[in-house]
Amino acid sequence: MFFGLELTYGKEGIRLSQLKYAEDFVHLANLTDDKKVHTPMEANTKYRKEQGEQTLYRHLVGSLIYLTMSRLAVSYEVEVLSQFVTKPYKIHNSALLRVIRYIRSIVNRSLLFPSSSSLDMVGYADAYWDGCPDSRQSTTGWCMSLGSCMIS
Repeated sequence: MFFGLELTYGKEGIRLSQLKYAEDFVHLANLTDDKKVHTPMEANTKYRKEQGEQTLYRHLVGSLIYLTMSRLAVSYEVEVLSQFVTKPYKIHNSALLRVIRYIRSIVNRSLLFPSSSSLDMVGYADAYWDGCPDSRQSTTGWCMSLGSCMIS
């Protein structure tokens, strides 16, 4: 284990995981229920800066940023939540708890880099004009893959 990353090598390839880090993260969030969700965020919800009551969640969002190394499925949600770390509100905390419940439901997943996969790197990018409801600025997204494996 190195910085919470677990690497195992086998015939099928290299497997990267953050199982213990993810379990410790869920424990750190101190969720008292056993709810799990199958999606990291509610669809079609627009998070704004002036909604709800202020809560403290900066530490959890920072931990989530590190967890996205092996949990690419929550990268977008973590990016959205990180926009509100300077002044988080109750609605943002609720969204954060949903992401943590999702992490709890996928805690055993890992990334597999098959030994048969090529080492070709491919990247894609997209932009959404006027995508931010507060600033009316464009939002962008991108992804990178190494062979058949999404890495960022």
